[in-house]
Amino acid sequence: MPRAFFLAGPSLRTSYLLPDLFYHQGIAIMNRYRTKEAKKQAETIFRLRQQGKTYQEIAAQAGLSYQNTVQKYHKECLFREQAFYYPFIEYISARTEKAIRRSMGEELLEQPENLNNPETIGTLFKWPGVNNGVLNDLAEGFTAAGYESFDPEKIIENLFNRKNRAYRSID
Repeated sequence: MPRAFFLAGPSLRTSYLLPDLFYHQGIAIMNRYRTKEAKKQAETIFRLRQQGKTYQEIAAQAGLSYQNTVQKYHKECLFREQAFYYPFIEYISARTEKAIRRSMGEELLEQPENLNNPETIGTLFKWPGVNNGVLNDLAEGFTAAGYESFDPEKIIENLFNRKNRAYRSID
């Protein structure tokens, strides 16, 4: 069931890579694209399409192929929809977002302050494919979004501390 403001249509609900953060003058900025020019280009494509221009007109103006223009527009639409419901995803990578969704559900993306406890982070870390990079990304995302962050090394140390791990006794 498509949402009323979803601009790209229901058939385009696929997962696209959402990027990491980069820092500009000490402020974390969403790095959906590798350069500022690419981000500006995608936002221009989105704005022109919302003004009613055709993809062919936009492609000619931007110096891109038709297909590239369509892909950039749909990617921008998808990101804007997700960021509307889960503003915290602007501060974390696609890999971290996907790990949170699959291991603990979307509810935690709505309320990211609930993510910041050792048990939840431990559950996330035990998920296949989650490593130190995901925890570092999550910690940086908390800081950039203005939430209280955590120290990933301390969390990992506590997870692997012998007295915190459950061992089966062989009796």
